[in-house]
Amino acid sequence: MMVKRAGNKLFKALPIAAAVFSACASGAKVDVYPSVGFRATHTDNVELANSSKESATIGSLYAALRATVDGNEGALSLNYRGTRAMYSHDSDRNSYYNSLQFSANKRFGQSGFAMNAEAKVDNVARSRRRDANDDILTGDTVTNRNASTNLSYSNGGRGYLSFGANAGASIRDASDDQGNSYGYRAGVSLGQGSRVTNYIWSTNYNFQKDDARGGSRNNQSHRVNGNLAIAQMYGFAPTVNYNWEKYEEKGFDDGEDRDRTFGRVGPGLRYYIDRKSFVELNYNFVVEGEGNDSWGGKVDLNPSRNTKIKGSYSKRVFGNSYDVLIQHKSKRMTNTVRYSEELTSFERDFFVEDEIIEDYSLRKVLDWTSSLKMKRSSVSLSLTSTRRERNDSDGQTLNDDTYGATLSYTRSLTRTTQFSSSFRYNKYQFDDSDQQKQNDYYRRFELSLSHSFLQSLSLRYGYQFSDRSSNEDDFGYEENRAYINLNKSF
Repeated sequence: MMVKRAGNKLFKALPIAAAVFSACASGAKVDVYPSVGFRATHTDNVELANSSKESATIGSLYAALRATVDGNEGALSLNYRGTRAMYSHDSDRNSYYNSLQFSANKRFGQSGFAMNAEAKVDNVARSRRRDANDDILTGDTVTNRNASTNLSYSNGGRGYLSFGANAGASIRDASDDQGNSYGYRAGVSLGQGSRVTNYIWSTNYNFQKDDARGGSRNNQSHRVNGNLAIAQMYGFAPTVNYNWEKYEEKGFDDGEDRDRTFGRVGPGLRYYIDRKSFVELNYNFVVEGEGNDSWGGKVDLNPSRNTKIKGSYSKRVFGNSYDVLIQHKSKRMTNTVRYSEELTSFERDFFVEDEIIEDYSLRKVLDWTSSLKMKRSSVSLSLTSTRRERNDSDGQTLNDDTYGATLSYTRSLTRTTQFSSSFRYNKYQFDDSDQQKQNDYYRRFELSLSHSFLQSLSLRYGYQFSDRSSNEDDFGYEENRAYINLNKSF
């Protein structure tokens, strides 16, 4: 109980302390946008049942605050909303929900020190396998809280040596206690300074530790990586790359700790297209851990100010590792493609019932976002694919896969009236220890109109259809809902 109270105090104190800190900066620009509102929602399937549907009307009272502070070498962003939901069919379901997005950062003059803090409160599905719907009105959700703070130092790369260091802490807190933990991290980075122009070098060390709250489990990781290369305007240059990492899992009931270690080093050849763009081919020798010597490569291209292409392939402790970033911006359109792979633990947002949440799992994420802005309308498309590789209690590897697509369209019909529509599709595929796969398909379609009155009063009404199908017979459902929302801003 004391641990939970301490966590709650941190979440309450963190935004207040950072807001006061940033607002006190001389010359700060402060913008505050409070609002209140009421939303009435009628649904024909409030329990999301496969059969015997029950309709209900849900009344939602909410208060919201959006604020930004831009001061002397500091900034703050706060977006909070509290909602009281009341159900016509069952007053026992009446609940209060919070959502929060908070970030703050502050530089301390010319000292090189900086501090930042972040906090997030949202509602996530209790179990993605049971029902991935995270809607607070009809879904089976839990409150998920995360907060972190970090202190960093950088000498700005002046002189012959670039030096940076950071240390931070975090806390995870879920209302069902799954994944509750404290986190600690630290890092040091070294490299060439601005006065060094004929070669490039870097060395980085990062440490991360996560401690379970209310249990003995804890994980920690160490990673050292770096490179050495000749800097050229054009042509070929030799390079050397190295990487060493260790992941440890401790505190098991049987007393047997687990660890995985991997180290590699090898030469490479880099070709500079220009000062800021290159391609590299390297060969890596395994010096610690399992695996064979292998080829690797890097690409870093900057063909224009609005286009960036970065990618790499190498071996890591979990095997083949890929990393890709493609960005292109024009006056009206923005496209971003990202692919990353990382080991994580204590992650609550993708929890399933049979998961050992304290164990490391490998998350592979591919995202493509595209947006087009026109004079009176905008279109956005988001495609995502996530694979999570985890082990069950017997050490068997299980894969949880998610595929998603979201298409949104918004158009201003008049100066005060806006039309919006969206379609979202998600597929979830879960493995289990009996080699059975569960396949779930979610579809959601929404239409809405919003009207603004007197710049501070707005009315929005709309229709939403949701559907879930599954190879598990009892998991499918359909829901139709209509809503009207009145909002007053100050």
